[in-house]
Amino acid sequence: RMDFNIDRCYPYVVPKDYLKQQPDDGDGLVRALGHDLFVFLVQEHHGVVSNVTPNALTDAGLTAKMAHERALANLEELFSSGAIKATKYDEGPQDRAFILVGGHWAAATCLLLPRLRLFAQKNLGQDEILASIPHRDVMLLFPRPANGELAAIRKFVVEHESNGLKPLTF
Repeated sequence: RMDFNIDRCYPYVVPKDYLKQQPDDGDGLVRALGHDLFVFLVQEHHGVVSNVTPNALTDAGLTAKMAHERALANLEELFSSGAIKATKYDEGPQDRAFILVGGHWAAATCLLLPRLRLFAQKNLGQDEILASIPHRDVMLLFPRPANGELAAIRKFVVEHESNGLKPLTF
């Protein structure tokens, strides 16, 4: 067992089914995100993650709130470092640009980044942004679709990202 290290602690988006394995303990360690998704805290060990337990936080003298705040800051650092790749493509659904965030187990969790919307607005040139996290290793960002274009985006995501090992949501 590895000792808890807040410097390697990150938020992690998981589907509702995962809660059967790690029940919500009611102290804010597990947070609802919506769309049957939840945010856990994990610790990374050379590319492998393990759940952070309430006991680990207690032993470290941290509250769940403190740990979530630090985990989010760690995720921001990870994204800024380039370890998680963000690439803009000009030919997406409806021939509109989109951004693919991937190449890392924390890619989908980048949905939580406070400046994500500004990043997407700057790179896609539109105020309203749609995010898709079909599985753990990817997040796709699109300009908000016009009426009727949501189906084209969903089809695009399903066609290109259905093979992820840890499915989240379409």
